[in-house]
Amino acid sequence: MQSGPHRTATPSTLITLAGATLLASLGISIATIALPTLALSFPSTLAELQWVILAYLLSMTVTIVSAGRFGDLHGHRRVLLAGLAVFTIASALCAASPNLGLLIAARALQGIGGAIITALPMSIARDVVREDSMGAAMGLLAAMSAVGTALGPSLGGIVMASPGWEAAFGLLGLGGMAILLLALRVLPASLPRTPRRQMDLPGALLLTLTLGLYALAATGAGLATPWGGAALLVPAAMALFAFIRVQLRSPHPRCRSRFCVTESSARVWA
Repeated sequence: MQSGPHRTATPSTLITLAGATLLASLGISIATIALPTLALSFPSTLAELQWVILAYLLSMTVTIVSAGRFGDLHGHRRVLLAGLAVFTIASALCAASPNLGLLIAARALQGIGGAIITALPMSIARDVVREDSMGAAMGLLAAMSAVGTALGPSLGGIVMASPGWEAAFGLLGLGGMAILLLALRVLPASLPRTPRRQMDLPGALLLTLTLGLYALAATGAGLATPWGGAALLVPAAMALFAFIRVQLRSPHPRCRSRFCVTESSARVWA
């Protein structure tokens, strides 16, 4: 792992990165406790209500494969700030949604922000943390992800006890705003972009399509067919085959050797 130019990580920097990771995992788990309350506000079937959770997970799954490379191209700090802004705005839209359809759409947008703030903290940590402290930083970020997953249901239950389900998403919005303001102040400037690096757009789109179809198949997708979501496995396999073909011909493949990685994550794990 090469040395970066900003090996001066402060406690505030690490708190910011940890807070971003915590927010992303809270976005997944805090909504689970809201489903019974949402059923009272928006009379719907269980399959429809589950999309409040699935929309976040699906958009996060298909976005995270490109978020790290996008950060490599346009600056890790810049992209992380954009992800925090998207997450914060989407959280506010969730809290203000007048019907289930808009809530699901806002959750999908929130998942895009969640993917970015999941992928970028590790890349930024690689730039700002000393090499001999990198293991501790990685452990901190992993711990925050686990804490968010475990804390979400109980925290959601507390904040929704009186105000209602809107409070859970309002809390995420306030948290996103706080971390965004802190990031603007403490994160170092993005590293200069390297012109030789390019985005493998066809590969990114095909991989996104593959993961999206597979995720929908795995969750059932609520399809009214005798095969349910399994009907999507065939187009998912076709998209995967097309992705492999594109990678074999691309001058800037997303997959190098046996693993699909961003340049930053490759250096972190080197």
